[in-house]
Amino acid sequence: LPGMGHKEDLSDWIEKGGNSAKLQGLASNATDFVVESEPEPPKPKRDFYLEPWSALKPTKPDWLVKGILERNTLAAVIGESGSGKSFIVVDIACCIATGTPWHDRDVQQGPVVYLAGEGRSGLIRRIGAWAHHHSANPETLMLSSRAIDLGDNRAQLPKVQAALRELPESPALIVIDTLARHSSAAEASNEEMSKFITNLDALKDEFNATVAIIHHVGKDAEKGARGPSAFKAALDHELLATKAKSMDGLVSDNTGFISLTCNKSKDAEPFAPIDFKLEAVDVLDELERPLAEDDGSPVRSCVLKESEPVVIEKPAQRPGRNQQAFIAAYEQLRA
Repeated sequence: LPGMGHKEDLSDWIEKGGNSAKLQGLASNATDFVVESEPEPPKPKRDFYLEPWSALKPTKPDWLVKGILERNTLAAVIGESGSGKSFIVVDIACCIATGTPWHDRDVQQGPVVYLAGEGRSGLIRRIGAWAHHHSANPETLMLSSRAIDLGDNRAQLPKVQAALRELPESPALIVIDTLARHSSAAEASNEEMSKFITNLDALKDEFNATVAIIHHVGKDAEKGARGPSAFKAALDHELLATKAKSMDGLVSDNTGFISLTCNKSKDAEPFAPIDFKLEAVDVLDELERPLAEDDGSPVRSCVLKESEPVVIEKPAQRPGRNQQAFIAAYEQLRA
């Protein structure tokens, strides 16, 4: 209403000379009041939502090691003690850290974090042997000071996450050597294994890294990894390292030959078996001099050299006393 002051209303307007005729005139001449529509606020981004397939584009595999390991996956390299599984993982880790092709297979170069649970001194020598043999320094390969329980997401996992966040660049590969040393409870039940896997998934997703676990096989190697079924079910890649076998199918010790096969590849065709020979190499000290024992003998470790498939023939057995008597009788009868 015209001529109105603060907090004045219709009764005040009438006291000032307003009447029904004037009010009707004001109403007749008033313009229509239109409420302006405000744009809808954007919907908050959620971590779970649904999208039509047609809006999504297929993408090619993001290979960390061409045809072997994809980026941002959970992988395991399993095998018996002494099967060479750690040599294989060290070889892959050094190639990724330096950008060196892994036995003629392209790699995606990036930092590597190696959570070492046992044999740290021997591991350092293996890396040194690799660096000497390939004339390449894997300076972005970081080793942990000790093993840590990755099944504990309240106290231990945050320590690993904090250390990884301090790196100048996120790791492309996180190695866990071995499962048993980094979660004593994970092999006890599917529930504990699921907790362990959930924590590894958290590392994998935050850092867009491949997490590779070194693990042992059970008593029956053909049945795969030791422990609950939840482990193999969660893997994107499972690689099996075995020693060379003799003609009768028995494992042959001390041959220096290792075979790597693909037990599982979730979204790609399994690669054909790859065979390696362990080759002895000198380890150098910080001044690039061959490291030596106190008696002067060289300190050596091994590196992998890809080889043709090897089958070790079983040595011929000499017949026993009864067998010899049978052969003699047979020859007599035949004559």
